[in-house]
Amino acid sequence: MVSDADPRLCLRCVTEASTQPHRWQNFGVPQMLGDQIRSVVAWSRIFDTQEMLLAINTDADNPRTAWVMVDNNLQPEGGHLKCIYSTDPGQVGQELEVKQIHPDLKAVLLTAPAAGFVIFE
Repeated sequence: MVSDADPRLCLRCVTEASTQPHRWQNFGVPQMLGDQIRSVVAWSRIFDTQEMLLAINTDADNPRTAWVMVDNNLQPEGGHLKCIYSTDPGQVGQELEVKQIHPDLKAVLLTAPAAGFVIFE
């Protein structure tokens, strides 16, 4: 989902970690359940040929793990995104492997700390 205001800012579709990533039909933007969203909300900032993946966890009590779509053209299958910031300092330096989940879609398995924020590049 590309922002009308800035085409380099993209809300990313996610699916819960328990879902098989090859079932790409399960991906979507986080939705309200009642009056709450308890999910990873992820977006990308595209700089020419570089993608930065940012995510927040709206669950204040628990870390959340989700498959998050990344740019199919910028991210090579088997490539990695490295954590450069996290509200959990133990995550900094960890890498996520880019997986081809469909011929036109790639995703990473991302964990965000409870009420936390992460940046990968």
